[in-house]
Amino acid sequence: MATDTATGTSPPEFLTRMHISHCIRCLRGLPSGAVEVDCLRMMVVYYSLSSLDLLSGLDAKISKDEKEDWVSWIWSQYISDGQCAAFRGGPFLTGPSRTTPAQVSTSCDAEPLHILSTYTALLSLAILRDDFSRLDRGRIISFLKQTQLEDGSFEPWLGSQEGGDIRIIYGALAVCQMLNNWSGIDIQRTISYVRACRARDGGYGQTPYAEANGGATYCAIAALELASQPLQGKEREDTLTWLVHRQRGGFQGRAEKEQDACYSFWCGAAISLLGAADLVDRDSNAEFLMTCQFKLGGFAKAPGEFPDPLHTYLSMAALSIYPPSWGVPLSGLDPLMNVRTETGAWLQEKLSLSKP
Repeated sequence: MATDTATGTSPPEFLTRMHISHCIRCLRGLPSGAVEVDCLRMMVVYYSLSSLDLLSGLDAKISKDEKEDWVSWIWSQYISDGQCAAFRGGPFLTGPSRTTPAQVSTSCDAEPLHILSTYTALLSLAILRDDFSRLDRGRIISFLKQTQLEDGSFEPWLGSQEGGDIRIIYGALAVCQMLNNWSGIDIQRTISYVRACRARDGGYGQTPYAEANGGATYCAIAALELASQPLQGKEREDTLTWLVHRQRGGFQGRAEKEQDACYSFWCGAAISLLGAADLVDRDSNAEFLMTCQFKLGGFAKAPGEFPDPLHTYLSMAALSIYPPSWGVPLSGLDPLMNVRTETGAWLQEKLSLSKP
């Protein structure tokens, strides 16, 4: 391992093999400390597969049969009826039913089909190099159309009667981008809603008038980029100022808060999308993230805590965008779609992805 000539110390070791083992454990059975997220298992699958993809550990450590099993599991969460199609979060997730029990397995109305589950399912299938032959693009677009509300935001699932979350907006626009089909949504209303989430300090809140935070700011910047309406001029400069001020070695999500590993991605990726990656102190960010590295694999939100799939993936995603001077063995990342660069390019070719 190289030595830091300025301090005479060796940089922290990136535990590649341990991280691969941790991600495989999460795929094969969630650790006991994370069982409460089983209702969002699709997202856990995405975080774990994406981590393995960045680590180049998928082909080396996951057999062809196991990959096919995961492809089958993902498609088993896909519900398509005569009017819409989408993915649910997992087999045990239940939601408000507007149909009889006999219809649950085939009706979009009866299943809690989720926009973010659909986004993560499509990316997971791309990581596994599925051929998407079972995908009904038109019905997925119909699903998005039915979930869009009058204010331009989206319900997370049909009939939830809960809209306004900018994270769901990002997921909806990312799905449109993947499918190269924007016909089902009113993009101008959505753009107006995203702009209404802008706070006075230059960041973005999860909803209009909410306090700005790093995750919502990333989703807003990415959503506007997907909609071909990127921030410009003073708005861009003010948002960059807000984001850069979140770095305290690692990044905090809001002013006066502690550093959290996930915000190294949310804030760092947002800065990258704004074309200002040179403003991030890569080594300081990496040094903080390495203090969150768990000795048995994975990353936690903060030093001394236990790892989880979300913070493991987002830590590696941040290190991929901002590799430190001593280097880390990670593949490149597309910060807009939040997937390995090679996987994003493969998906673009497979689904003929292009700008609207």
